[in-house]
Amino acid sequence: MEDAGRGANATLTVDLEAQEIKGSDGGTLAFDIDPHLKHCLLEGLDDIG
Repeated sequence: MEDAGRGANATLTVDLEAQEIKGSDGGTLAFDIDPHLKHCLLEGLDDIG
């Protein structure tokens, strides 16, 4: 919520490989993602490719 209060000055880093979102305060939040979708995103693949 603190990051949301910063508005346009908020900085978040999404690390897809580690499946973590890192805030500017150093806090991290883990998230789940389908393994196949993760692979496609990391490799730059799409339905056509």
